[in-house]
Amino acid sequence: MNRLILVGIAVVLIVTPLSFLPSILSTVNQGQNNNYLKQNGINGTAVIESASNTQTWINGNPLVKFTLNVTVHGKAPYEANCSQAIPQINLAQCQPGDKVYVLVDPKNPQNLMLS
Repeated sequence: MNRLILVGIAVVLIVTPLSFLPSILSTVNQGQNNNYLKQNGINGTAVIESASNTQTWINGNPLVKFTLNVTVHGKAPYEANCSQAIPQINLAQCQPGDKVYVLVDPKNPQNLMLS
């Protein structure tokens, strides 16, 4: 009986941290992508078509999924999606119909961030 309890505890101690791994890796990748866009991104504007709460929080800020109508100089407007952690104090400026500034990946226009 004691051996079974120890196995159960070991499974919980191993599986629980692993369940957070995808979220941690996603946050790291998002940070690297944001740094890339800050250095290489093309300035543009976008109108927020929709904004939805993902129920995920990063450093105390909600992760919001946006559908955007993006305009970059010299290109036709297009629709794109992105998810970004938004400071709670800025949520009022990120509502459908609002115009926001974006940084767009010059090699992949679907890769962008609110700036």
